[in-house]
Amino acid sequence: MSEPEIKERFAALGVQAQATSMDEFKSFLSSENSKYSKLITENKIMAE
Repeated sequence: MSEPEIKERFAALGVQAQATSMDEFKSFLSSENSKYSKLITENKIMAE
């Protein structure tokens, strides 16, 4: 994220970009997957 134009475009979209290692990113994805899987299951959300 060294280009200011990209940072500005992300900021305008409300995106918070941050540099992480591959292991940190894997951990984040795993955490998000667990969180949303539980939410979907508990609320019986189905794809249409």
